Parts: sequence; structure tokens; C-alpha cells
Amino acid sequence: MKAWLKIGRVGGWTLVLLAAAVAGYLLFLRPWQRTWGATGAEAGRPMPGDTTIQGPNFIATRAVTIDAPPEKVWPWLAQMGYRRGGLYSYDWIDRALKVLDGPSAPRILPDFQQIAAGEEIPMGSGPNWPILTAEANSCLVLDILWQDIHVTWSWLLSPYDEGKTRLILRIRGRLELPASALPRLVLLDVGEFVMAHRMLGGIKARAEGRAQSPAGEIYELSLWAMAALIGLTGLLAAFLRRHWMLPFLLAWTAFAVVLTLMLRQPSPIAGTLFDIALLAGLVLSFRFPRPRKAFGNPAADRV
Repeated sequence: MKAWLKIGRVGGWTLVLLAAAVAGYLLFLRPWQRTWGATGAEAGRPMPGDTTIQGPNFIATRAVTIDAPPEKVWPWLAQMGYRRGGLYSYDWIDRALKVLDGPSAPRILPDFQQIAAGEEIPMGSGPNWPILTAEANSCLVLDILWQDIHVTWSWLLSPYDEGKTRLILRIRGRLELPASALPRLVLLDVGEFVMAHRMLGGIKARAEGRAQSPAGEIYELSLWAMAALIGLTGLLAAFLRRHWMLPFLLAWTAFAVVLTLMLRQPSPIAGTLFDIALLAGLVLSFRFPRPRKAFGNPAADRV
């Protein structure tokens, strides 16, 4: 009976924290990620492609400053695509989804620099991306229709300071999904930002001459997996062990770290330190508190 009470207590707190996490994402993280990197003026300004989709239920404007002029940034946009330059995001995820079949290019490919409105950017699986507008060194608008999702991606290259570029990406979408597809909607909402954020960073790094190696990407993804594994281990231990509070708190700390690694994308050094701290916490949660021993009371020796 005590075991069932403990399972109910752990399960109840899990549901409470899960509800709090969802509320926190909707109230704070979601508005933040929708305008990540963009100023208020950039988020509110009209952009090419804004009138393509009427009544969108998804709008996001993100931006990054690149230490290179627009003419040095544009080639990376022009060569995007399957068996071209790639997408500069998490290539292993794109390859698992069969969108790409290899790593994104670390250099400019002269053979793929000519694009024009009416053409398509090829994708491995799913539909190709039709080009609505292509103005070299200025803007690129893609109009993508896939099943019940209609999305426009509008890239604007704005000269900034001396020899720099503000690369602004606006995504407007219309998603016709039933209420039963809520888990898919949540996955799309989080996953879209993770991949778009990484894509902006990948273009910035390449234009500035410091693209990440495939090995670095694998290491970064392994940090996510390690933190998630520690979280699941802690949660399982909370249900199975007599002293459940420490592993339970560790589990939710680990899940928060996973979200941080995905949304904030800190440096590999910071991610490594996060995982080391979690691993140390996992070890300590199994060592403390030690079961109390009482002379002549064998039951006290049991965990």
C-alpha cells in the first residue's frame, strides 16, 4: 500500500510539474522564441511574402547579425537544398528525416548560385520549396505547401553598420490540424525553432568563415541525449526507490537542461559542464540519503 501511495505521489508531482512546464513554455518561452534575435521594429515591419498567406495562425520573425556584407551572405542562401548546399541546420536530423543525404556545404558552391522566381529548391523527401521571390543580395521568399501546412519563409538581407548584415527570417504559416494532433503541433512548434535557430547560426558561422564540423554537431546532439537519459533515469529511480525526492528533482533539472540545450544552444563547453553536473547529481542521488540503521531492527537496513 505504501508503494502505491509513493507512486501516486511521484506521479501527481510529475503531472503538476508537467503542467507548469507547458504553461511556462506558452507564457514565456514561446513568445521569446517567436522573435528571437529580432528587434521590435524588425518583428513589426512588413516583409516580402507577407501577403501570400491570408489569416496565418503562426508568425515568427528571427534575426541574426553577421559580420559580413550581404553579397557574402547571399551565396549561402542561393545554394540551399538537397544535393546542393544543404540547410546549415542539424544535418543529422535532416538526414534522418531524409531531407538531406549529406552534410551541409562548408564552402560556396559556384554551380548553384543562379536562382530565380518560379524555380524550386530541391528537397530529398517531402515537397520541393518553390521560389516566390529571389533578389540577389536582398531577399528570398519561399512558398511551401505540404499536406495540411502552408508556410512562407522570407529572408531579408539588410546592410548593417560597416560591412555587416542583419539577416532576418520571417516564417508565416497556416496549419489546419485537428485537436487530436496537439502532440504533433507541440513537436512542430519546438522543433521548428530549434532547426531555424540552428540554420541562422549555421549561415552566420559560414559567412564569417567558422563553420562547425560534422563531428562537432554529433557531439552537441550527444549532449542532448545524455541529459535526457539522466532525466529518464532519475524519474525511474524516483518511482522505484524509497528515497525519491532527490532523483525526482534531478530528473526535472535534467529535462530543463535538455530544453536549454535545444532552445538556447550554448557552446559545447557549457553543454559539457551541464552534463557533468547532472551526472554528478545522479551519482549523489543514489548515494544520499543513506538508509538509517537501527540496532536490532533489520527492517531499517532495507532500502
